[in-house]
Amino acid sequence: MLSLMSDSKDEIVRAHNAYLDGIDDARGRIREHLRATGGPDPDGSIASLANVGPWFFEHLAQRDEATPANWIPAWWDPQVPPAGEGVETHAPLTRQQLRLIEEVQAYVAEVVMRHVPGAQWVVYKGSKKDVRIGDTVIQLDKRQKFYPLSLVYSSAVNVVLYNKPVRPTIFYDVVRRDIGDVERQNRD
Repeated sequence: MLSLMSDSKDEIVRAHNAYLDGIDDARGRIREHLRATGGPDPDGSIASLANVGPWFFEHLAQRDEATPANWIPAWWDPQVPPAGEGVETHAPLTRQQLRLIEEVQAYVAEVVMRHVPGAQWVVYKGSKKDVRIGDTVIQLDKRQKFYPLSLVYSSAVNVVLYNKPVRPTIFYDVVRRDIGDVERQNRD
């Protein structure tokens, strides 16, 4: 993944804008992808994530879907070729898997944004040694942030690279928990 922690403010703004452009594109692609594969209905509900998760993990292993050869997501380091490109790389994921991750994290983000009034995309700021500096995240309220890319990417890496089991409903579980936390804080 792309690390922005030592980049300039201008580079971080460019990366943030590219990330958001990629999200917009991926939101359309996932709907098309779900339709084409007989996947669940992306109705924007929190409950839909309980079905999107299993669909994601099922399709993560498939290698027969076409992905443009020059495509990489804005959040991927362009200096690191994806796995399966016929070159020596330390990347754990193929271009196709990166595209699927981008689609699913865009949908997870859409669900969160729809269900948390006032949620907005922001650039993460923290201590100078925090590797998340410059990442684009969702600000849920004054204190809480949501990391859709981290959630989906780490789930994929656990399955593909580490062969660890991941709950198929992890996206639903995490989103429901985090939205519930925000709702409880707003009531108190």
